[in-house]
Formats: sequence, C-alpha cells, structure tokens
Amino acid sequence: PAYTLKKATVLVMDMSLSMRATDLKPNRLAQARFKALDFSKQLKEGELALVSFAGDAFIISPLTPDHNNISLLLPDLKPEIMPAQGSDLSSALVQADKLLRQAGYLRGDVIVMTDGFPSRDFTRLRSELNNYAHRVSFLTFGTADGAPIQLENGELLKDQRGAIVIPKVPFSQLKQLAEVTGGQFVRYSVDNADLD
Repeated sequence: PAYTLKKATVLVMDMSLSMRATDLKPNRLAQARFKALDFSKQLKEGELALVSFAGDAFIISPLTPDHNNISLLLPDLKPEIMPAQGSDLSSALVQADKLLRQAGYLRGDVIVMTDGFPSRDFTRLRSELNNYAHRVSFLTFGTADGAPIQLENGELLKDQRGAIVIPKVPFSQLKQLAEVTGGQFVRYSVDNADLD
C-alpha cells in the first residue's frame, strides 16, 4: 500500500498562431485544449506538469500529483497571451527537461500537442533529441493541406505580402522526431483512439 508509482509527464501545449487554423472545427487550438483536458483526466498515475510555447516556452504549472490543477489552467491558454509569436519547440523541450530533472526524474514522458514547427528547425531538433533523456511523443492537430488561420477578431492571418497564411502539418518530420526518443506519433482523432 505504501508503493506509489514514481512517474512524471510533462504536457507541452503549442500556442503558436497556426493553432488557430480552421482545418479542424472550430480550430486546432480548441481541439487541442479538449484533448489536453481528456488526457489530464485519463492520466491516473504520477505527476503532471504543463508547459506552453510559441516564440518562447513557459512553465504554466510545475510537476504536481493534482492533475485537476492542470485542467483548471488549460482553458485560459491561447496564442494571444504569449509574449512572442513563433513556434519554438526546442525551448519547450528544454523547459520540460528542466522540470523533470529538478524534480529528480532522470527519465520522464514529454507529450507535445502541436501542429508542427518551421521546417528549417527539423535538423536541429533531431540532433537535440539524439541526446534527450526523456521520451517525447507527439499528438498532432491539423491536416497536410492546412487551412487559413482565423484570428480572435475574425480576420484571416496574412503574411508580409498580403497572402493568406495556410499552415500545413509536417507529419513525417514529427513522426521521425518521435522515433528518435522511442516516443509515439499520433494524429488527432474525433474519438479517444489517439489518447489510448
């Protein structure tokens, strides 16, 4: 009875503007939030932490056995509260590693809910994960074709040339990154097959 499972998971939420793309209804962000809530409820054992990232990464909650605490924080997460825009997955992985090490976990699980990263970052991310102590898994949101990004004010995001931005999800690159650490790669599903 005194035995408790020593296990730690860091949930990493992508808060880049591309998460407002509308290829999932109403958008990727809303579906990611629902999945994160389900995930924190389904995770019965161990400690859970929450990190979010856009242009930089931030610890929203340190590791805690109270998963309900994470559930309370998730609904307030959105790209507009992030100080810098972008999609710096690398900084999120650094924060996750820091949380796990500080709590005494030499090996933990990092679950990243994301729609990808700039393709130029792929080689660097892969080499960083070669020496990463934890298992990194990806639950991806969005489609290969992508869709426009609808901002909070209802307008569509445009680039400097005035063209509508359509972010596509780099499924094969995310799958390769998961394989480096022995993690899982899963695409979003309407039911709970992805979480299972």
